[in-house]
Amino acid sequence: MELGVSYPASFDAVRQAVLAEELGFDTIGFYDSPALEPDVWITIANAMQATKSIRIGAEVLIPHLRHPMAQAAAMATVEAIPPQARHLAVHDNHTVGISDHDRDFLDRHPDTFAEVVDRVVTTPAALALQI
Repeated sequence: MELGVSYPASFDAVRQAVLAEELGFDTIGFYDSPALEPDVWITIANAMQATKSIRIGAEVLIPHLRHPMAQAAAMATVEAIPPQARHLAVHDNHTVGISDHDRDFLDRHPDTFAEVVDRVVTTPAALALQI
């Protein structure tokens, strides 16, 4: 069994990641909420540079909030930071809570499954151009 924790992207990310690693957690993830929190990719990069073995990644990315090329460039930048493994979860924006604030702020509807698939396919294609 593996144990992990998840937090919003924040200025406390380094402290949270170091503590999670010291406590023996296998993973720590940060979720993206750009209308309310700092940038998730900078958060992940900072946490990766402060830890040695814990897997760090994005727990939730809301595909329509970033252009696929911008998302791919951020992923490629984080990928260049050795040596930890990364993980990624993509979100369709069909939840309550923090994502509702982003959705209301941007006056966006929840993504359809086809829209999520399009972003999930487009971002790795853009990522291939970055590497």
